[in-house]
Amino acid sequence: MTNVKMWGLIDHLLLHGTKYYFVENPRGRMRHMPFVEGRKRYGITYCSYGRPSMKPTDIWTNHKEPGFLPFCKGGHKHADWSSEVKRDYLSRGEMPIDLCNHIASVAAL
Repeated sequence: MTNVKMWGLIDHLLLHGTKYYFVENPRGRMRHMPFVEGRKRYGITYCSYGRPSMKPTDIWTNHKEPGFLPFCKGGHKHADWSSEVKRDYLSRGEMPIDLCNHIASVAAL
């Protein structure tokens, strides 16, 4: 599914009763695409949610107060990203469980 189609689906679901959406995308190109203009984006780091590497990430949501933890300013040691890259493909893409739990609790409000 392309990003444009994904955002179209989100807009469709919002018109039909979906209350909140949360879209995670590693910090990169999507933040500069026209289809995200006007959508609220939060910058987070996975290390703030218990992952050993920093991994800066964007989350878009329509929730007014998602309460994400602040972006890491480097006050602790991060694992080298190459150590995470050596992991298998699926586990590299996992979101930290603490971040998943945070989003689930915010969405349940």
